[in-house]
This record gives sequence, C-alpha cells and structure tokens, in this order.
Amino acid sequence: MFWGLTLEPGKRYTKTVDHDFHISAAVLDTSCGDDELVRVIVEVDINEGEIIIANLSQKYGILQTQLDLQFGAGSAVAFYTDGGTAPVHLSGYMIFEDDDFSFEKDGQNLNADGIDVEGGVEEEEEEEEEEEEDEDEEEEEEEEEIVPVKEELDDMVDGKRPGSDKNDKKEAAPEKVEQKKSPTTKSPKKDKLPKDESKTPNKTKEKHEKALVQSPGASQTPSKPPKVVLSGGVTCVDVKVGTGKEAKKGKMLVVHYEGRLMSTKKVFDTVNTGKGFKFRLGKGEVINGWDVGFEGMKVGGIRKITCPPHMAYGKQGAPPDIPPQATLLFTVELRNVY
Repeated sequence: MFWGLTLEPGKRYTKTVDHDFHISAAVLDTSCGDDELVRVIVEVDINEGEIIIANLSQKYGILQTQLDLQFGAGSAVAFYTDGGTAPVHLSGYMIFEDDDFSFEKDGQNLNADGIDVEGGVEEEEEEEEEEEEDEDEEEEEEEEEIVPVKEELDDMVDGKRPGSDKNDKKEAAPEKVEQKKSPTTKSPKKDKLPKDESKTPNKTKEKHEKALVQSPGASQTPSKPPKVVLSGGVTCVDVKVGTGKEAKKGKMLVVHYEGRLMSTKKVFDTVNTGKGFKFRLGKGEVINGWDVGFEGMKVGGIRKITCPPHMAYGKQGAPPDIPPQATLLFTVELRNVY
C-alpha cells in the first residue's frame, strides 16, 4: 500500500508508527521555494538524535534521491527539513503481514490467492490423503531424510522473512530433487542398514554437513563488503571498519587519502604520510561527496568513496588534473576525530 508525506519548511511531523512502513525516495518540489540546500532529517525514538537522510538542491541539480529506510510499528518518528524554502515529498509503502490480506466473496472464505478455503481445499486435502496412503516405503524414507536437511538450511539462511510459508515451500522443492538425484540416497547399501538408523536425523545432518564442507568454494569464498548508496548518489564500501571515535557533523577530521579518476584509474592526489589532511565535517570545507561519505565512519576505518560529478567538481572540474564531469574514487583512512 502506497505511503507518502509532504514536508513543508519550518514544520515538524511526528507520529508513533501503527504499521511497519518503508521510505523509498525523497523528491524536491521545484515548483516553489529557493535554490538553497534542503536537508531532510529524521529522528527515531527519543535517544537516537537527528539523522540526515538526504541533501537536495536545485542549485546543484540534486532534485531527488533513492532511499531504503524501514520503520517498525511502535517506533516514535519525526520528519522535518532544514534550510531552503522548497517542500520535500517522501514516498514509500506500508508493510503488512500476509494474514491481513484475506477477503470474502459470495459467502465463501478466500485466502490471498483467491482459493475457496471451506470448499475446494477440503476436497484437495482428501485427494492428497489418498495419494499419501499409496506412497511406498522408499518415498517415505526419502521425505523423512529431507526434513532435517531443510531445517538445517533454513537455519543457515540470513534475512529470512518470518511467517513466509510460501518461500519455505519453494526452497524445499529444489532440495528434494537434489536428494533424489544424489547417488548416496539410492545406493544399494542403503537397504542393508537398519531401518531406525536410516531415519536418524543426526546421521542425515552429518552427511549434509560433509557435503557442504567438500563442496568447492561453498564456504571458502569471503563475502564482499556491502556497497552503501548515500545522498546525492555517493557510494561507500567499508574495506575495514574502525573502532575509534565516530565522524559526526561539526567534528574535525584527520585523514589519509588517495584520489583517482574513475575513468582512467589515474591518481590525481594523495596524502598517505605525515600528519594527514584536516577538515571540519559538514561545513563545506571539502567537496560535497566527502561531507556525505565520511559521516558515520570511525577512527581506524578504511573506506572507498565514489563521488559522482555533481558531488565533486562538476562541470568545471579542477584543471589540469581533474577534467569536467569526472567521477572520482577515493580510498580514505580516518586517522583522528576531535
């Protein structure tokens, strides 16, 4: 279900969330207002403090930005803007559980797929019961062996949405096919084993764990650090997460860095030794991409920051090293925050 909110300048919008909802975009209203930079700010609960989720400006051509923010039921949230006089439109969608989408039609109970629960389902269940009675002992054993494997795989899946029965069925189906094709499950030696031993979940679990260990590249390939898209299209990848003080707006930062042109990978500037480069975050002392990209970083961390042209040197560039409309890639290390 669609969700939207218009943030008027000088007004604060607060609410305790009734249903989970997701914010997908922030769009600047260009029909009115000035060209000043507009910061979109959100506060979650009382102790979280203010968080800038977007910087929009007609002057710099930043008219909208994509967001991926989700707020849970019961949270106390507040939205407002800072700077400029142009309104900002937030848009997204409400998040409901599958149980909320049930309908009644002509006296029949229909679920979300439009299936008659009281009528057709009972007939299908009777047919399924008859088919289950006709299944031979070998199929029953295979199904029982699949159960612990599926449970184990479910435990290994990260980010599974609770209550998603349909996803569970889809994930179980290909696993069942692999069990039937596996030479281990159809080995003639299987009949020689005691019946109770072949149905033991622990034994099947051990076989599956051995298969995962022996599978080439199954657990040896390290996962890549996630890429985060920030305001203005700036992207960040944390090569190393720091453990020291956090970089916040208004703080003085000391950094080492190396800057390259994205198009040619040519190094145009570097400070990797000595006391490093100092600047105050969020005060316009550096390019916009740095003010956005360093925020939230901790001392000791190493981050790759990619700045699109409008968040770097734009149409003018910085001759002779940086041409116009150049996308810049920085590898930065946060040395100190004070």
